[in-house]
Amino acid sequence: MHCRRFWLATVSSLALVGAVSAANAADLPARMPVKAPEVVAPAAFDWTGFYIGVHGGGAWLDHHQSTRLGNGICPPSQRECTLRTTGGTFGGFVGYNFQAGRLVYGIEADASWLGTRRSADFPPAGLGSLATHMTMTAKVDWLATVRGRLGIAMSPTLLYVTGGVAWAGLKSGWTDNDPAPFTDAIFLNETKVGWVAGGGIEHAFARNWTLRVEGLYHDFGTTSVTATIPTGTYTTTFRHRITTVRGALALRW
Repeated sequence: MHCRRFWLATVSSLALVGAVSAANAADLPARMPVKAPEVVAPAAFDWTGFYIGVHGGGAWLDHHQSTRLGNGICPPSQRECTLRTTGGTFGGFVGYNFQAGRLVYGIEADASWLGTRRSADFPPAGLGSLATHMTMTAKVDWLATVRGRLGIAMSPTLLYVTGGVAWAGLKSGWTDNDPAPFTDAIFLNETKVGWVAGGGIEHAFARNWTLRVEGLYHDFGTTSVTATIPTGTYTTTFRHRITTVRGALALRW
């Protein structure tokens, strides 16, 4: 009898504890859902700021000389004499970019050494065996430009066009190799102003460093030189056009 009462009391106590636990669990707040972490997209590359760099590549010189004496002959036998040559180029540049949305614009100045020089000998025409060969020379020592740039940014890559004012150190001319006093010569040695235009692609491979490839066309128009020499008064018109293709490395800040 006593044993039955003990078991009834034990079962009743366990039932009461279970009911209280269930009631307390019902009073607990519902478990809040866990929000997945947000993925933050990397910031777009900003092209605004100063930069400085070095460049190097190839240069192509297209040079024309036209000399007139009386009936308009060009030494040695042509009215229009042409020399073309290639060489290397190396230099530096500095500039500043502004960015508005995807539009990038700015200004840049550069200076370059050029290894473009060519001399050629030509046989004279119609002067018989007494005439000697003529020597023509075309040379550009250096280039400098101040250009505007306008481009479209595709985050770390920039496509751009550029144009402005160009300067060049020109040294060109011709020499008639007759014996003295009939040795004739005309030379152009001056700094000439012209224009430049081109374009390129630039890529930022790090936060402060970019690489670019660009092509530029420089045109310095025509310059005439007149000189009176033993065989007459000559007027030579010179024209210089230069194309450069170069790669560059720039530091931005």
